[in-house]
This record gives sequence, structure tokens and C-alpha cells, in this order.
Amino acid sequence: MENKGLEDQAVNIVQALAQVKKKQTAIAQLRHIKDEFQGRSDIQCDITKELSDLRVRVWKKNPEASIRSLNQQHITFEGISLERVPSPPPGYAYKGGAARLALLELLGEPVGVRAPRDLDLVRIGTSETKTDHFVAKEFMEEDLKRGYGVEIIKSIDKYMKSRDLTLNEILYFQDRIVCSLTGLKDTLAAKIRFTSWSKKDGGKPQSRVFVKALRFHAESRIEGREYDLSQLEEPGNITPFDIALHLDRALTRGTKVAEAFCQNCCQHGLLPQKLLGASVGDVGAYLLKKDPKLKRSFPALSPVKSKTKKPLF
Repeated sequence: MENKGLEDQAVNIVQALAQVKKKQTAIAQLRHIKDEFQGRSDIQCDITKELSDLRVRVWKKNPEASIRSLNQQHITFEGISLERVPSPPPGYAYKGGAARLALLELLGEPVGVRAPRDLDLVRIGTSETKTDHFVAKEFMEEDLKRGYGVEIIKSIDKYMKSRDLTLNEILYFQDRIVCSLTGLKDTLAAKIRFTSWSKKDGGKPQSRVFVKALRFHAESRIEGREYDLSQLEEPGNITPFDIALHLDRALTRGTKVAEAFCQNCCQHGLLPQKLLGASVGDVGAYLLKKDPKLKRSFPALSPVKSKTKKPLF
């Protein structure tokens, strides 16, 4: 009994020390913010206040988040590790799903056993090397078979300015996480928005990016995180190929994600209302009827059997 009492006291002491450490960290962070305003002009103070407010929002999510640097374009955090994502190789960074998961974990949202649909790598440089091919073969073999390897970017700034959605303005390096301020703000606010690049000629068709956003929303909703789509402009030129592409990708995340994606498409007028609540098989049949050539590109859509007694198409 005496040992049990001592153990309980030890646990209480450790917990109390942890709380003291958190308070000391918070006080030090607030002092640092206060020091930033000393001797600055009104314009500089406005900019500094915005950055400081953003920093406080991060620390409210996770007081232990370590910010390496922060300026008017990017924020850089110290690196972290993810349970189901291998560390990116030295000199390379993850983009896409792995980078989004890393930022969520850093912001205090435990992603646990969640894993990205696939791994996509980026390297800062001017041209592709043989090493890029070997790295792609190890980390992104399926993409390499389809002709997609490591993305070569000239700079982090160039990378951030060439993404389709603000949530994708994130890079996950071995030793750090870098994201744009817009990407961080929208992640904190759980908003999905187009970037200015996605609306320009030469960028990805906005229609396909919109359907991609609906898939992101479906994936996140099934994982317990609801994103706001209200600021997305709905384009009117959605094709069956656009929907089939992201339905095929949603299926790799499971039937529930695919069903949530189909529901999103119906609610936004991309699919007929009579398909609301229909099986994934019925939606696949509808798309294949609209464009039979899709069967060649997306064979996973055709063998899915409808759960309804009578197929809708």
C-alpha cells in the first residue's frame, strides 16, 4: 500500500511539472511576441500583429509546436514523425496527403493510424537526376509506372505559388514542415479554397480541382474532420471523366469515402438527384453509360456490383 501511495505521488509530481513547463513555455512565447513590437512603425506593427496572432493560434492548438521561422510568406516548423508515413529521404519533401497529415499532427490533431492515399515527393533543384528515379521507385512506384516521378521545383516560393488548393501549400521535409500562411490559416479554419494559380490559364482545369475538393471533403468527413466548402466557386464544365477520376481515387480510401464523395457530387449538381443515396456501383454505371471510354481508364468502376435490387442504369 505504501508503494502504491508513493507511485501516485510521483505521478502527480510529474503531471504538475509538465503543467509548469507548459506555462513557462507560454510565458516565454508571449514575451517574444511583445519584444517583436518594440521600435516598429505602424505598418510593421500591423504585419507583426498578424503574424503574432497566427503564432498564438498555432500555440493554442498545440503549445509544444516549435516554430523555426515565420515571415510574410511562409512558416517553418521543426520536423515531426508520423506513425504510418516513412520519413522522407534527405533532400526530399512530401507534398499532398502526407504533408497535410504532418501539419494536422503538428497542430495537435492526432492522426494516429491514418495514412495518405499515396506518397508524392518533391526536390528543390533545376533538373531530374538518376537519384530521383531510384527514390521514386522506392517511395512512389505506382506513380512511376504511370510516368510520374519526383517533382522538381526551383524554390519553395515557386512551389507554394503553383498549387491548386491552399491546403496543398505544405511541404514535409525530414527535419521541418514548411507551409504558406494561407495554407496554415485555412488548415486551422478547416476551409477548402482554390488558389489564384488554379484559376489561371495553364493551371489545372478548375473543374477537376473542384471535384478534387469534393473528394478531399469526403475523405476528411469520414475521418471526422468537417471542411468548409462555401468559398469554392462552382464551375459549370464538369465532365464524367472528372468525376470518374476522383471516384476511382475515393474507392482506394474505402467504400464509405466513395459514397460520401458521390453524395457531395449529387448535392452540388454534378450528378442527378436520383443518384443521391445510390450505391457506388450505380454511380459507376451511370458514368460508364455517359462515356463508355471511361472503362478503359477506370476499370475499378465497372466490376462494382450494385446493392440495389434493380440497377438504375
